[in-house]
Amino acid sequence: MAPYSYSRPLDRAKNEIRLLRIMPGSSMTDDLQCKIDYASLHEHPVFSALSYTWNGKVNNPALAHAPTVLHINSNSNSNSNSNSNNASIEITANLNAALRYLRPKYSPYLDEELYLWVDAVCINQEDNTEKAWQVAQMQRVYSQASRVIVWLGPPADGSDIAINALLAMRRFALRASGYVQEGTSNVDMGSVPVDQSEQALKDQAIAASFGRMFQKQVVSNINIPRFPIDEVAKLLSREWWGRVWVWQELVMAKEVVFACGVDKIAPANGDASDVFDTFMSTWDQQVKELGRSARMLDHRPWTMIDTRLTFTQTGRLQSLQWLLQESFLAALGATNPRDHVYPLLLLARDRAEFGIEVDYNIAYQELYIKLAKKYLKRGELWFLPYCENDPNDRSLPSWVPDWSKTRGLKPLPPAPSCASNGTKVSCTFPFMDQILGRHRTHLSGRVVDTIKWKSTFRPNISIEDFEAHRDTVLNWMCTTYQDLLQCPAILKDKELKLKAHMNACWTFLGDNIALPEEDQRMSEEDIDAALDEAFRFLLSGVRRGGVVTSSEQLQQSLKRERRADTFCHCMMGVTNGRLLFYTENGYFGVGEQHLGVGDKVVVFSGAPSPTAIRGMGNKSSRIVSNLLIPHSMLEEFLKKKKKKIDTITIE
Repeated sequence: MAPYSYSRPLDRAKNEIRLLRIMPGSSMTDDLQCKIDYASLHEHPVFSALSYTWNGKVNNPALAHAPTVLHINSNSNSNSNSNSNNASIEITANLNAALRYLRPKYSPYLDEELYLWVDAVCINQEDNTEKAWQVAQMQRVYSQASRVIVWLGPPADGSDIAINALLAMRRFALRASGYVQEGTSNVDMGSVPVDQSEQALKDQAIAASFGRMFQKQVVSNINIPRFPIDEVAKLLSREWWGRVWVWQELVMAKEVVFACGVDKIAPANGDASDVFDTFMSTWDQQVKELGRSARMLDHRPWTMIDTRLTFTQTGRLQSLQWLLQESFLAALGATNPRDHVYPLLLLARDRAEFGIEVDYNIAYQELYIKLAKKYLKRGELWFLPYCENDPNDRSLPSWVPDWSKTRGLKPLPPAPSCASNGTKVSCTFPFMDQILGRHRTHLSGRVVDTIKWKSTFRPNISIEDFEAHRDTVLNWMCTTYQDLLQCPAILKDKELKLKAHMNACWTFLGDNIALPEEDQRMSEEDIDAALDEAFRFLLSGVRRGGVVTSSEQLQQSLKRERRADTFCHCMMGVTNGRLLFYTENGYFGVGEQHLGVGDKVVVFSGAPSPTAIRGMGNKSSRIVSNLLIPHSMLEEFLKKKKKKIDTITIE
């Protein structure tokens, strides 16, 4: 069969798009048949848009013998030229699965077709000019579609069980909304009206099982099953959640339907996204009570759903800065490195301020440099913490973030006292350096210290595996703690020596108050005392449990262990792929993986936090790391270092 050739280009003046008319099929393995129509968005055609991942993995027995070919029949639409009969297009396995599950079932009594916009087929991927302007109007395509179908993939890993549990939680939450106990997130389940139907009782059982998973006291006269958290976690870690392009597709949809095989989450009593939001917000509240980061599961669904619901409820889109930061944190993926910027630019409320057009003919490095310059000229340095570049990698200037190298790791937090310490951002771009391709910039700042020592990396153990390797991690922490206290400047300074223990404590925590929620309302002194107790407990190597002789001692022991667990969870996140350090002047901190002894600590005017730079021997330097110096030391650090502001050349 001949490969399909597009009969004509799209008419840009009409904002034209192609639409697939998917024909019904009798079985999963029937050939995929469609026609291609041309339509103008000005005329508001009725169609659905598919949101999916191009290269999603498919391991489904029902599709084992289904060819990944889309057959295109001649088109009877008078607005387009005829297409050749017997033409076909090779499609990806995931798109093949989506079309086969979503197409109408053949019936002799119904003449049903599915009008669908699918980017891989409806845009000529070989024509960069068409691709650029079609990509630029994708927001309009998805916002004009009567519905957006989110294809999460074929059924697998108990996805049907997960979807049923999420729907049950949503239905119960709607019934229970007026029965939340004052000052808590807990629901008095005995007061929630239940109509005794089988569905209502199952919903109540699922809600109760969720509470029991977090050791909530649940009183019920019905059988409470295990909450299917593993199945839900796998559904929330599907590849669709991890692609940057689908973010825009979800946010802009008038109506969204989530499909996973034959199971669907469709709008009912609100937006379909509310089903996920109910689970996520309930989960957040429970883990916050443990003093842990709310998004302990995959961060990406939270990013997607929060952005959609913010837009549907307020009509307000987010800024490009916010989108870039969230995409980096969620480690959203894209095949083309340009697509770590273009989809976000199209979704941003301030896109017009940048004057950047979608252009796939330019190198991604040129795009990233252009974007960084736009922010610098606006007097903004918020992006410097994202410039975590290997000093030996010269593919980009070190002051330009490589947005394609997302690690899913939140940058070290900004230091308000640091940003307020300097004057406003001042930068220049030497003309000759631009001609020579060096892309240097001159930034105002002060060199305030030098890295004297850095730790080894924490053993590469995930938070999930911490308990099995607890001793290994705590041995590293104890060794690193002892090394910090051997800082020569501290040994010579009584005042620094007195504060060294708690400064080390705050350093391991990345300046976070890592305590269960019930403790976070205490005074600053009591918070310091609670963290100190947890830190010393971990440093002592004492194991859990132990002999207790009274209920009061038991409660104190349990509280101490909860605080220690919270401390460990926070420390594991802060030190993930990072190093601890001390400076020549006796200050502790946390830096990124490329930090080295001898690197200079710089406070750039207007930057959110200190930065480490490395001299390159040509009167210029490269940025190697964002730095965190705990608040307990930073203000004193900045006061002692009131040096004149210099012009620092960064390449």
